[in-house]
Amino acid sequence: MMNSLAHGKYTSSVEVTNVSARGLWLFAHNREFFISYDDFPWFKEQTISSITNVEEHAPGHYYWPDIDVDLSQEIIEHLERFPLSAKTTISRTAPCRIQSGGGQELFDNASITSSPVGFYQYRS
Repeated sequence: MMNSLAHGKYTSSVEVTNVSARGLWLFAHNREFFISYDDFPWFKEQTISSITNVEEHAPGHYYWPDIDVDLSQEIIEHLERFPLSAKTTISRTAPCRIQSGGGQELFDNASITSSPVGFYQYRS
């Protein structure tokens, strides 16, 4: 006997169908949407696994848990309506020294890259 999901539980089939040097294609509800890295830079430096791990918690609301990004279908289709969307990341050399918990120097004058969603990556 087959069991059904409880009432109120939303399920969907959403998937990333292609990833290229310019962006990714999201397929949902028999439609395909292009998400460019220029408009949505959070995806650009991510792994394929992180990009393809997408969930739809409600109709038209997409979530990438590995990179903590939420996008609605409206944002994807009408980016001009959302002027506070991020366009670039900022990279600069910081006058800092990064050390491990044991005091071992890891980086000197590390390059700090801040992403639009507030993460900081340290690169030597």
